[in-house]
Amino acid sequence: MKNEEEIFETLRGYEKWRKKISIFLGPIIAVIVLLIPIEGISSSAHKLLAIFSLVIVWWIGEPIPLGLTSLTIPFLIIISGVASPKEAFSEFSNPIIFLFLGSFIIAEGIRKHELDRFFAERILRVAGKDSRVLVLLFCGFSWFSSFWLSNTAVTAMLLPLAYGIARGVRERNFMCGLLLFMAYSASIGGISTTVGTPPNLITLGFFDTLLNYHIGFLKWMLLSIPMTFFMFLLTYLIMRLIYVKKIELKEVRIGEAKSLSRAQKNLLFVLGMVIFFWVV
Repeated sequence: MKNEEEIFETLRGYEKWRKKISIFLGPIIAVIVLLIPIEGISSSAHKLLAIFSLVIVWWIGEPIPLGLTSLTIPFLIIISGVASPKEAFSEFSNPIIFLFLGSFIIAEGIRKHELDRFFAERILRVAGKDSRVLVLLFCGFSWFSSFWLSNTAVTAMLLPLAYGIARGVRERNFMCGLLLFMAYSASIGGISTTVGTPPNLITLGFFDTLLNYHIGFLKWMLLSIPMTFFMFLLTYLIMRLIYVKKIELKEVRIGEAKSLSRAQKNLLFVLGMVIFFWVV
């Protein structure tokens, strides 16, 4: 126990020094990059490279919060004369940003009102004592949820529930299989819609701006869902071979089975309405 405390104390000391060093190291590296002559790029591109050097060091060192580091980019671009304020902040009003925000707000509402816990409890009821059915249904829920919410948000939302299930089982291989497959399912399901994972939205934005070609929400789903469904089943079969053996489960519960509250019903209505408008 004492050794663990010493290790954590050492790590905390390292974190402090990392932050102190990086806050000065970032500007120093940016100045060095700016002073080094680079052929073949414009003056604006050279300044932009120096700004990104500073930002990367601060992202790694975390002397200030990561989000705040990101917000320094448009300010530094304006100060250095690379772009005008209108150009630097134009992407903040990009519709894709609001798709990101909408997905995360819905995920936060589901977490706050425990709608995820409600569905997880129903899944446990259906699965009964069959470990393989439990993994398939729970991770299928992860796969499907990632259609409408960011896969990052889904993983963060379901991880405590998966951990609670695995802890009740107390079988190492089963725990590994459930936790890994839950994360894989969220990543696979995220491919299915444009809002499922951030790279999809970024790619969609490039299609619109660079190629002047728009891919609709429904068209993306029709192309992607058959592929992700096959990927999900294939991953499940691999998980069955390696981790998820058939074991006898005891009564696994993660909470009391209650009926939907008024807040949960309202949230389901909002989610259904949002999905309807995304699709049509």
